[in-house]
Amino acid sequence: MSNISDYIVFVWLLPVLAQIVLPLGILAAWLIMKPFALIFRKEATTVSNISLAKETAR
Repeated sequence: MSNISDYIVFVWLLPVLAQIVLPLGILAAWLIMKPFALIFRKEATTVSNISLAKETAR
């Protein structure tokens, strides 16, 4: 069994660590997802442009 003081410090650090880790995790996830979102948006506009061209060609 570890010391009670160690446990108290650990519990006190949890919210501090959460305040640091959560925004970093959200930022990292956003930075990772952004290129994929841009690729999908580009593909979607390409598909809609192709279907638009087919409609006008008809």
